[in-house]
Amino acid sequence: MESASNACLSHRHDTQRASRPEGFSLLEMMMVVTVILIVASISVPIYTTAVVRAREAVLRDHLFEAVGSQRSAFSEHADS
Repeated sequence: MESASNACLSHRHDTQRASRPEGFSLLEMMMVVTVILIVASISVPIYTTAVVRAREAVLRDHLFEAVGSQRSAFSEHADS
């Protein structure tokens, strides 16, 4: 008798599992996309500013190196 009731319970459990939808609902997907867009809209300007500052720093270093090499070249030629 127990095996028949267990079979009935397992059958009922299997049909409940099959009727439950798998995956995400449209609302859940819309919320995820919204969160991703909000994070991207905040992080892209910050990233762009950081890239510009890094390029300016490299250019500044190159400028100081050029000025230093010009000074050393002029001092070498002035001594001759």
